Amino acid sequence: MFDKFFCYLGRAVKNDFRIIKRDYFKVRRIIKSCQCKEHLDVANRVITCFYMKHGNDFLLKNLEKRFRIKKKLLSKA
Repeated sequence: MFDKFFCYLGRAVKNDFRIIKRDYFKVRRIIKSCQCKEHLDVANRVITCFYMKHGNDFLLKNLEKRFRIKKKLLSKA
């Protein structure tokens, strides 16, 4: 009985990580495609939505770091 429960629990956790990973790479792709300040505003909003949905601090720091780098690159151009 417990074996089936843990099997289903493992699948649910694995599925959650898969969804987080998919969303993370979508946000990274949005940040990478930014070409002007308005795009950066939208990317910032998407990062906020990602954090509100998943609440993962580690991935949030990585996304914010990429966002800051992209912002510096666009401000120099």
